[in-house]
Amino acid sequence: MHFKLALAQLRVGSNRTATKHLLTAIKLNENVENQPPWLPEALYRLGIAQLSTGQRAAAITSFKKYLEIAPAGAIDRVEVTAQLEQLEN
Repeated sequence: MHFKLALAQLRVGSNRTATKHLLTAIKLNENVENQPPWLPEALYRLGIAQLSTGQRAAAITSFKKYLEIAPAGAIDRVEVTAQLEQLEN
């Protein structure tokens, strides 16, 4: 539910509110045995939202977590890797 609320908030440009919902959704689901399939996307979108609100260090953490759990063939993996390299330099 929090993930869907976050997506709605992102659509209207409310990145701070979206960040709160994404953090809640991730916290509630990252340690469950069967992680939901949307969890990598939530981490990716969280990183983007954090960047847009000036939370660089938090975005780096979110992108690293994304890379840890996203499938090898994930469409955003190359973009996240490049973004992370740029942020860390």
